[in-house]
Amino acid sequence: MSNQDPISRQLPLKFANGQTIRRFAKHCPACKHIVDSQHMHGVAQLVQDRVVIVAQARCPACGHGFSVTCVVTDDKQVHRVWVPGWALRWWLSRQRDDDAPLRDRDSREWEYEDTPDVPTPLRNPTPSLSAADVTVASEALGQFQGEPIPAWIESQGQRYVFQRASQDGPRTKLGRDEVLYEGRLVYVRDGAVHLEA
Repeated sequence: MSNQDPISRQLPLKFANGQTIRRFAKHCPACKHIVDSQHMHGVAQLVQDRVVIVAQARCPACGHGFSVTCVVTDDKQVHRVWVPGWALRWWLSRQRDDDAPLRDRDSREWEYEDTPDVPTPLRNPTPSLSAADVTVASEALGQFQGEPIPAWIESQGQRYVFQRASQDGPRTKLGRDEVLYEGRLVYVRDGAVHLEA
């Protein structure tokens, strides 16, 4: 689906437990009118038994435009995601393209399958950055190994966005413009473009 498609055209989406999301709506922040998914244009995608929605909505009553970024869990609970829409759209496009999708484990945390090597690894991976070295986003994309995954980090005035999780610690192979955070999360420099071979 295109980012220009109404969310209503991307529904229904069915969870593994049999629950189905057929309709979706939010209140307009300006006039409190209910804005249905036919007035939201973006992406609704099922990822690891969660429906991730990122869209731009326009209230038919007052014309106010607003962003919608949320996750609907398989018990039909809606949770706001504190990640910019562009970052969430980019992350969703990576989920469609990756051969190693997210999987759900008994802990119900968002964990990642082992990821393939990055095409252009550095000879000497960057040492792992720690929380003392960086500014960390308060917004989390999920969890890995029981700890939150910050949406982005900043180090020495440069912002990096979440790329993938790694269980290899200091042996993690990093590509150009990538850094390792706390020995388990790989971030890529914001704005860097990587073309897979």
